[in-house]
Amino acid sequence: MKSTFSATHCRGMLNACNQSALELNKSSNLPSQVSIG
Repeated sequence: MKSTFSATHCRGMLNACNQSALELNKSSNLPSQVSIG
């Protein structure tokens, strides 16, 4: 349930989200669900 929190936060910080999403993807090994690029 981290993708939701990330996506919500990403809406306000696309720059920070890009880095967070990349780290989360590698740490959580989740699919590209938080792709807002």
